[in-house]
Amino acid sequence: MIFVCRLLAGAVRLLWRHPIASMVVAVPCALAWLSGWQWGVALVVLVLLGLTAWALIDRASFVRLVGQRLLAWWRLVWVYRRHWQPVMFISGLGRTLKGRDYVPHLVGVRCTSWADLVTVKMLTGQSVKDWSDRIEHLEDH
Repeated sequence: MIFVCRLLAGAVRLLWRHPIASMVVAVPCALAWLSGWQWGVALVVLVLLGLTAWALIDRASFVRLVGQRLLAWWRLVWVYRRHWQPVMFISGLGRTLKGRDYVPHLVGVRCTSWADLVTVKMLTGQSVKDWSDRIEHLEDH
């Protein structure tokens, strides 16, 4: 029973936090379930063809509206979250108190043509000076 409640709560949280990504998966699956798998595949192919045409016709707007967001998501998941906790402790920005690890919360990543802009919720008691003093430890991670 507890497992089912946690599974349901996780599904609701996923839908609440990521409605567009959830719809990208849910709509083709629902269409495939209601009308057959061919229609679900056809919808996915049609959307991919539309995105490809957009990228070929107006690359600048595609990169600005889609490409940079996908890159930011990829870098958030694959680069920053994977290494976040060790980097925070090695740099001295994370703490362990009474056996529990406290690490600044990684809120999000935005990519520009020259840098990644990382948004962080600092731990209570930290200041911008704490971060600026450790900037050398945060580069190349």
